[in-house]
Amino acid sequence: MKRIIVFRISSFILILLIVFAFIVGVTGACRKTGQLNKHTLAVVNGRTIRESYFNEMFEALPEQHKTAYVYDKEGFLDRLIVEILLINEAKKLGFEKDVQGMKKEEEANTALIERLITHITSSVEVSEDEIAAFYDDKSEQLGEVPLEQVRDSVMSYLLVQKQNNAIEKYIKDLQNNAAIRKNEKWIAKQAALVGDPLEQTLNNSKPSMVDFGSDSCIPCKMMKPILEELQEKYRGKADIVIVDVYRYRKIASQYGIRAIPTQIFFDESGKEIWRHEGFLSKEEIVKKLDEMGVN
Repeated sequence: MKRIIVFRISSFILILLIVFAFIVGVTGACRKTGQLNKHTLAVVNGRTIRESYFNEMFEALPEQHKTAYVYDKEGFLDRLIVEILLINEAKKLGFEKDVQGMKKEEEANTALIERLITHITSSVEVSEDEIAAFYDDKSEQLGEVPLEQVRDSVMSYLLVQKQNNAIEKYIKDLQNNAAIRKNEKWIAKQAALVGDPLEQTLNNSKPSMVDFGSDSCIPCKMMKPILEELQEKYRGKADIVIVDVYRYRKIASQYGIRAIPTQIFFDESGKEIWRHEGFLSKEEIVKKLDEMGVN
């Protein structure tokens, strides 16, 4: 069976792959024709990612990136799959000619992905109407600041957002058109090791608020003492749960978390009632819970 080789790439591309594997996961057009060999973690368009190679690539990660996957081995497998799809697509589009002078294959693969990303985002633009609509929608937060003063900042923000959306859609399309098979037994084993912090919370017939964040996020750190105080205040009445998006990456992906911190409020049946992105004050949390009948 042919072994697929995925070369180490630059920190910029690595971070990008972490972000998009986190956002979209990997589903693909999976055609299951039987259980994969226990040493085969995935087959992507007929090419194989073996467990030995997976472990080699995981151990080669920079420490700061390794921590992003230590509790999410499936997420790292997804990242490898996305990397394969992007490199292969760049080659199909003829971008190999742009990297012919590069001696190291890892540099060539980095350049191929960067070239493809440029291709994907080159036509993305932000209109004046979009800038005005965003400004009107955020007028309360912006206060009395005139549009002229924040126009460039708004345009940059919207441009990055639209570029990210374009890349996300492109990756999803690649996945949907690919034949991707993953080792279900291995994935189930990884999921069992991590667990699900929301399984009990959303099935205990109590309202709940779940904060998706991380220890490295400044507004998340600001919210932590607030959440710990509210956990005591609402003990027995409502659950206040803190979920680390890097430890529980798959769960964060399932709930469509795109920014941290994100707070999601659930009613007693486990149905989502409201969500918010960014820092949320103690007063605002209490007000929302009060609206849900928790006091």
